[in-house]
Amino acid sequence: MGSSCREYSQRRVLARLALLTALAVSSARGAAAPPGDGATLWEQSLAVQRLRDLRCEVQLDTTTPSGDRIGLRLHVIGKLADDGVNRFLMGRVIGGGGALLGMSFLSVEHLKVPDDLWIFLPALGYPKRIGSSNLGDSFLGSNFTFGDLIQPEPDAYEVSVRERPENVGGESSWVIEARPRSASLERGTGVNREVRWLGQHDLLERRIEQYDRRGNLAKVTEVTRWTAYGKPKRWLALQREIHDVVRGGGSTVRFEEVQVDTRVPGDVFASARLAEGGW
Repeated sequence: MGSSCREYSQRRVLARLALLTALAVSSARGAAAPPGDGATLWEQSLAVQRLRDLRCEVQLDTTTPSGDRIGLRLHVIGKLADDGVNRFLMGRVIGGGGALLGMSFLSVEHLKVPDDLWIFLPALGYPKRIGSSNLGDSFLGSNFTFGDLIQPEPDAYEVSVRERPENVGGESSWVIEARPRSASLERGTGVNREVRWLGQHDLLERRIEQYDRRGNLAKVTEVTRWTAYGKPKRWLALQREIHDVVRGGGSTVRFEEVQVDTRVPGDVFASARLAEGGW
């Protein structure tokens, strides 16, 4: 497993270097064609979002199809694994939510094997594992899903890129389309196809469309605020808005009081710690 992880990371580093060179060349030439294949563009987009560590407060607001409004406040911490690719993410509901107050979650990403997802509900009294077949389930009653807590793995998808950039939100963007390679991934996420608009000059996501297993547009996500942190520069989407095209309603997530490079300890990311709080 160790050697395969190193080889995977080395391939990603080489692809990243090649793409950075291509981006510089395409920018100088007016970006007439994509600077790389779809999977490489997607991987680079993910790479520039990998903060070394993170502490923040998160406001999650949801409007249900019937018009009811639900607001949750979370404390969230994160850390990048030693391989520079996978992430640990942990959060706890600290405000709003009624019965969800004190609920916490943990995601631990892995290379080439299923990620670990755990949730702790005070009423349940112990951590419960979330299976890969439940990645499409709602996260805390919002329009976000458990699958949104983890990075997608471009190698798990058939990825293509459109020949010409398109304008979205006033930003010229490359457009990639991704389809799950496996039926199990499609079943677990409930997504048959997704389209992502990546900023032409920075490859940051501006818009995401997700299509259900019948091929119908189901959800649209707009990423409206990005901020860079740390050295080397890494980016965090401070606000995402997701709209349910089928049923109506939607959710907005905002990252606030962001702190990076705070040396979050690695041993805190364990399912046994979910009930404790205080991290």
